Amino acid sequence: MSSASKALITEDEIIKLARLSSLELTKGEVKKYQTEVSTILTMIDKLKEIDTEGIEPTYQVSGNQNVMREDTIAKDIIQADKLLGLSARTKKSQIEVPKVL
Repeated sequence: MSSASKALITEDEIIKLARLSSLELTKGEVKKYQTEVSTILTMIDKLKEIDTEGIEPTYQVSGNQNVMREDTIAKDIIQADKLLGLSARTKKSQIEVPKVL
């Protein structure tokens, strides 16, 4: 491994992560993930080099904002018995639907 792609995570750490994630890895997969995770960690370390002094954090980029309103009780649009009457099958004042497995 070159110094640019030096392993930042050990094989034992990959094995431990796999065990905690209930994954079974082959020796080849352990080596593969060791290389991939080390590459990701190297990229993350590069972010530390960026000068962010005076830059405000960006919490979102879409411009969307939460819309708040009072939580009020509205009159029923339709009565429960009328709504149940629209269903093909009901049971104990509930709409009965086919079982989904």
